[in-house]
Amino acid sequence: MPSESATPNRIEWIDNTKGFLLLGVILSHIEFDNCVLKWISLIYMQAFFWVSGLLYSEKRYVSSMSFVKSKTKSLLVPYVLFSLMGFLLDPRYFLMDGIENILFVFIDNVLLFVKGWGTRSTGTLWFIITLWGVNMLYFFFRKSVRHLKIEKVLSVYYAFIMLIMGWLFYRYNWFPLFHIDTVCSASFFFVIAHMSCDMWKNMNLLKCLGICVISFILCIWSILYGGLYAAFFCNNLGSSLFVYVCGSISGAVAIVTASRIFTEINNNKYVLGRIMRYIANNGITFLVIHIYILVIIKTFWQSWRESLLNQLIVLFLIMLLTTMSVPLFEMKLYRMIGKDRPKRSWLECFKFN
Repeated sequence: MPSESATPNRIEWIDNTKGFLLLGVILSHIEFDNCVLKWISLIYMQAFFWVSGLLYSEKRYVSSMSFVKSKTKSLLVPYVLFSLMGFLLDPRYFLMDGIENILFVFIDNVLLFVKGWGTRSTGTLWFIITLWGVNMLYFFFRKSVRHLKIEKVLSVYYAFIMLIMGWLFYRYNWFPLFHIDTVCSASFFFVIAHMSCDMWKNMNLLKCLGICVISFILCIWSILYGGLYAAFFCNNLGSSLFVYVCGSISGAVAIVTASRIFTEINNNKYVLGRIMRYIANNGITFLVIHIYILVIIKTFWQSWRESLLNQLIVLFLIMLLTTMSVPLFEMKLYRMIGKDRPKRSWLECFKFN
């Protein structure tokens, strides 16, 4: 099966998966009244952590400090920078009169920042800081058990212990700072995916199709008959831990295998695949900027949900304005956080590879 994308050091089917998931995030935030989008919204964040686990690697880091510096630069720095943007450019400032109201908005954003949300207008930043926490904990766990023969067994224990901790945080309504509760829950999917990455590398199309069908059936059962409900951003895991795990894993696997099948069929021939990779290549920009634009629209156009036409207009504006912002972050942010990007002109930033 094809794996390498046109961009060096990127895996095509992974980029297709990430692009599809990011598009699902945007569509779900616009709140279209569509049952399929609602079903996808139950499992797409777990799928994000699953894909992140598949990509996890320590090979290029010569020391623990180099790993910490790299992940901090690529994840924690954008969290702080985009939060600062939310502090300074919160659209609520334009509707407030008096220093007391402005101070209220500022304090509200400070509280959201330390809770791990970023700010009110950049709420999707919770994923970035959660991913940073997941990477840090797993790296130091692996470092402590790497010399042991039962490392894989201990990794399975680690995954389930983190899941149980996340479940306990949820059941007892504990909300620690910087999304520690979601870090625990997300670690389960991240670790299980990482442990299965060799299987994914060697999977042929027929096996991929079979796994996709079985996973899809399990996921639909979990949603329709198991009563799956999950709001991963606030660590809401539903009423049944078994249904949550079954539905989330089967949903994540169904999405990833479907993406691999699409990549095989697409074979870089259709524009849809190039669009998905473009979104994935600029993932941080699409993740954060789309929600900021949506918050502005919600602030100044409160009737935008009243018709499907209005929602389609909002979708068009979000995709257009987010794409227009790509060159700014391509040329500034990505270099700041150490992303290895070739120098391109402003117009070249809009090209689909």
